[in-house]
Amino acid sequence: MTTSAEEMSGWLQKCFFLWVWPFMQQSYRNIRAGTFSLESLPIFPPKESCGPAVEILAEHLRAEVQRCKLTGQSPSLHRAMLRWWKGFFVQEALRAVLFSCLFVLTPFLLQQTIRCLRTGDHTEAMIWLAALPLSGMLGGLVQQHGFHACTLFGRQTWAGLVGNIFRKLTTLDTSASKVTEGEIVSMIGQDASIWPYMSPFLSIFSAIPGNLLLPGTILAFFLGRAFFAGLAACILLVVLSNCAAAKYKQKVQEKLQVADERLVLINETLQGARSVKLCAWECALEEKINKVREKESLESSSAADVVKS
Repeated sequence: MTTSAEEMSGWLQKCFFLWVWPFMQQSYRNIRAGTFSLESLPIFPPKESCGPAVEILAEHLRAEVQRCKLTGQSPSLHRAMLRWWKGFFVQEALRAVLFSCLFVLTPFLLQQTIRCLRTGDHTEAMIWLAALPLSGMLGGLVQQHGFHACTLFGRQTWAGLVGNIFRKLTTLDTSASKVTEGEIVSMIGQDASIWPYMSPFLSIFSAIPGNLLLPGTILAFFLGRAFFAGLAACILLVVLSNCAAAKYKQKVQEKLQVADERLVLINETLQGARSVKLCAWECALEEKINKVREKESLESSSAADVVKS
């Protein structure tokens, strides 16, 4: 079995993704020469293959079914997937806390830099100043590793779900005839296929609580009542913005409804005129309209004579 470039690289190259650099250089040369193809891509690491994901998820589903038979509960795909990826979720939670802390360090490092500049210790100030981009780079590096892990999570989850859907179809009996072909296609094409697109951003979503709680705690400690006043103002602004957005959406819907009615009327009028012109109905319609007008005028004159008499 051929070893991939990632597997042959050392821990430092894996940490900073340096194993990609030779591939980028070779790809640049191939693109310039016009010889870039699928064979130019690096070998896929076997440990990141999606092949075993189908069997792993199937094993967890069987364990979930056996457990539910003993407890009397209904089997749950969510519980099976949680047991499959529980180690990954713990790892990503710790990773999110780590790079949230690295990003929150910025104001403290800036504070120490300003303090050293005021006291005249320029050497220490330069050290603290150099730590500013370093903390940001480390936080970004940790986040990129989170992107990589979450992408692998999405691919393997998608492969496991799609593979087990196809496997389940081969074992269904006639009692499951209510499951239509459209529902199965929707599960594969919509529900399961969203995992590869959604999962890379899971590391960002997992960092949201830390990015809210850590700065909020620090600001509340240093600012006191001013922080809570600002927080209340922000919450009030969000509520008012939502109300204004809802009202605006309602008005836009009403406007579009009126515009649709007018467009339908104009379209019907134009289509009617087009049909009249194409079929040469002008003379027949003119004669019909004149007859209706004469009848109406006779009725009006008769009614006027009755009133006068």
